[in-house]
Amino acid sequence: MSTSTSFRALVLYACTGSLGHRVLAENYAEFLKSVGVEAMAVDVLQLDNRSTFRRYSKLYFWVLRFVPCIWRWLYRHWRKVPGIDVFRRDVLPRRFKVTQQLLCSVKPDLVISTHPVSTGIVNHLKKKGRIAAPLWTAFSDWHVQPFWMFPEVTRYLVPLAQQRTALELLGVHPDKIRVVGMLLGQDYYSHSPGCVISVGATKRSQVIVVISGGKGWGLESVIRELRGTSAKIFVITGNNDRKQQVEAFLESEGYGKHWVVLGFVDPLPYLSDADLVITKPGGLSTAEILHFGKPLILVSAMPGHEDENALVLSRHGIPWIRTLEDLGPLVASCLMFGMPAFEFFSDQKQLTSPSLVLELLQCDIPTFCATT
Repeated sequence: MSTSTSFRALVLYACTGSLGHRVLAENYAEFLKSVGVEAMAVDVLQLDNRSTFRRYSKLYFWVLRFVPCIWRWLYRHWRKVPGIDVFRRDVLPRRFKVTQQLLCSVKPDLVISTHPVSTGIVNHLKKKGRIAAPLWTAFSDWHVQPFWMFPEVTRYLVPLAQQRTALELLGVHPDKIRVVGMLLGQDYYSHSPGCVISVGATKRSQVIVVISGGKGWGLESVIRELRGTSAKIFVITGNNDRKQQVEAFLESEGYGKHWVVLGFVDPLPYLSDADLVITKPGGLSTAEILHFGKPLILVSAMPGHEDENALVLSRHGIPWIRTLEDLGPLVASCLMFGMPAFEFFSDQKQLTSPSLVLELLQCDIPTFCATT
């Protein structure tokens, strides 16, 4: 443990293209700071300047786009690949020398990881006895993937009770698992709706928000199915390059002016004011939507993790449109007759509340109690 009088935590992630791991890590760092912890979120790929992974990311998205069946198979059957378990636990972590040096020099009182690459690095150091800090790994998805599991993990922080059951079936001791929901940014717990989407002199137009994640995945196909919709539509593309591409697409196809295209923006004010949200099934993005109890339609799942997320969410009654031709009629029906908002969790506000994480800190780590 640290000899400092302050409590120090490192929140590690690896930003390989999707933003969920990064945003969840930032949410944890932000929350820890709010309760007096000296916390820092670190992207291990950026810290170690691993250009190999940037090339991997390009290959990954190429496979997702052109041969998704390959990635679906790998996601579900990765343990059939010879040597991959040794690679993720022992070979890969050794390549992150700078991250290892940071961990060993800071000597944090707690490490939280939101990505298997960063979890593997800490697992390797703990196995070698080079650090002693508890290792928590926080899931940013609604399902369980055995690839995320490592023997030196102290706590698995999962959003849903059924994930606890899945981990137990995979051999994880129940004492290592805590159901804490999906930790959101602090602004989500204090936001008041009604300030971004303009309201006319009488009743405002119905508003649809379309979100596609950090890569703007599948936006043009979704937009085509919404062309005849009379509602005002805000499209959050996730980055400025995709914003320009979507704007050019709308202009070339002669779409009307009731479309607003946004790049990398905070989705919070748009989500809180939306009448309907259409999104691909990313874990954190759907948690943000469900926090407000908004009607939600899932589309364009990325192969692998988002397929599995969509399966979980659809079992809880959230519509998952696998064939986009069905999207337009469902949206028209929702806008005309309404689609009731619902509570995804039995106690939704509690299971997206940071109080559960604070309770875990107070119960789990004596050093935290001694310094706060």
